[in-house]
Amino acid sequence: MQFPQRRRVIIYSRDSDCKELVLGASWPASIDIEAATLGSSSLGFDDEQLAACNCLIVHEDTAMVGSLRKSGFTHPILCLVGEDGVKSRIAALDGGADDCLGPSFSLAEFIARTEALCRRRTHTEWRPALEECGFQLCAESGTLSRDGQTAELTRIETRMLTVFLENLGRVLSAEDMGSTVWENRSGVSTNLICVHVRNLRSKLKDVLEVDPIRTVRGRGYLMDSDSSPTLPLQDHVLEPRLNRSNGHAAAGIL
Repeated sequence: MQFPQRRRVIIYSRDSDCKELVLGASWPASIDIEAATLGSSSLGFDDEQLAACNCLIVHEDTAMVGSLRKSGFTHPILCLVGEDGVKSRIAALDGGADDCLGPSFSLAEFIARTEALCRRRTHTEWRPALEECGFQLCAESGTLSRDGQTAELTRIETRMLTVFLENLGRVLSAEDMGSTVWENRSGVSTNLICVHVRNLRSKLKDVLEVDPIRTVRGRGYLMDSDSSPTLPLQDHVLEPRLNRSNGHAAAGIL
């Protein structure tokens, strides 16, 4: 579960001053920043460049953000809006941006937000495992489905499932899940992690009629591509005891 050492960030802007400001900023050594290049795609981008990026910065073009999402682009997008005010930022987020900043912002905060978005995982790392497991997952909407059966996952459950898919057949500890799923590990208890895993397993079982995640005593959780009814399960072996009030409180955080 090692993240790539270098991140590729693309800036898309028709404003040369903005482009120069972003490209000339003091980016950390782990970030490679470059301007978007023209290509033959329907939106005018170079598809290979977009596919390889970890984060796309879009300047003053919320319509482009929406078009990118409709075209299937799933990488994080940071939108720089041209008007100051809550409505313009909400419009950018509703259009598909993961984060946004107004016209006046701190470069240090801008870089920090971009780095945070770069740490998010994209579907390209877990998508191959879907065919092996035999179900469908839309990460954007959090919809899990197979043979007409569907379940709606929370944001945390969706991220957990993608981590399991990326590590199919490997044992993941609660600590592994916590440090990977939550960008800020502070305040995330083992109890909370176990509650989310339990809820995810319940939804998987509703759709697949079997739970593909099993508990490995003393080590953590393992997701297997074999979703047959004979899959050995050990429910709640690793999970600490939770009373009713604690379980509901933890689940209600999201």
